[in-house]
Amino acid sequence: MPLTFTFALSQQQSFELRCHYGSRRLDKAELAALIDLCERNYYPKQRDSLHDLTELGRRIYQWLDGKEGWLRRSLNEADEQTIYLDFIQRG
Repeated sequence: MPLTFTFALSQQQSFELRCHYGSRRLDKAELAALIDLCERNYYPKQRDSLHDLTELGRRIYQWLDGKEGWLRRSLNEADEQTIYLDFIQRG
């Protein structure tokens, strides 16, 4: 079963990340830093750095996994070692 994350703006004007395990409020500064890092690495360069792309993947994984361990738990519960992420923006 794929794990679906929902990115939502809450009533308190803060951002939340939700999945079937629960929800957590996102730190605005951490979110802004991650967006900035993704923007810098999104556009192709003359030569992409494997190290930079690997580090970006690690940071995104850690951000999604969080203290709750949502991705780790999903990998442990999955029949196969694959997780499909479907990001849905709700406003």
